[in-house]
Amino acid sequence: MYSRVRKYIAAVITLTILFSLGVPVKAEEDFEIEDNVLIAYHGTEQNVVVPDGVEKIGKAAFQKKAIISVQIPASVKEIGESAFEKCTSLDRITFTGSGLQQIGKNAFNGCKQLKYMDLPVGLEAIGDKAFYSSGIVFAEMPSSLRQIGSGAYYNSKIKAVHLNQGLENIGNSAFETCYSLQGLRVPASVTEVGSSLAGDNGSPFK
Repeated sequence: MYSRVRKYIAAVITLTILFSLGVPVKAEEDFEIEDNVLIAYHGTEQNVVVPDGVEKIGKAAFQKKAIISVQIPASVKEIGESAFEKCTSLDRITFTGSGLQQIGKNAFNGCKQLKYMDLPVGLEAIGDKAFYSSGIVFAEMPSSLRQIGSGAYYNSKIKAVHLNQGLENIGNSAFETCYSLQGLRVPASVTEVGSSLAGDNGSPFK
């Protein structure tokens, strides 16, 4: 009995230390998962580790949650529509591998504290308004990226963008009203560019 009590106390102390240090902690019961799709997050921990084996973060799974950081495993292939929309405290997304292929529509719309995301090689598409009105200040597109959706970075805080050779399609207004953006060089591989790509920015563009 005393051994169990000691183990319980040790576990509580360990978790308390981890929480205080801001280390992501995973509790399986906090996640609603069906057929490898994370449907909803019911936890209160602000530093989240998505369970390994999840292949898709579903529509609005974390929408408006008061989370600060999220660690995403290599098993995740898709971040769904509005998955992290309006998570206004979210400032860090990390990937433990390069399994991600698609970021859905409005996925990080309104994430104003999110300054940077290291987009993994393997990512092929960024959806419409994925980073709309976000705090992103720099974006380096991986060599695998083929499509950037309409309004993807519209009204974001972005200052610099590196568009990869191999990119094929950039949607309408992808970088419009990004007033801090200093320039944009479109690679020769791009075959389709939407209207008002970087309109109303007040900066010189190439």
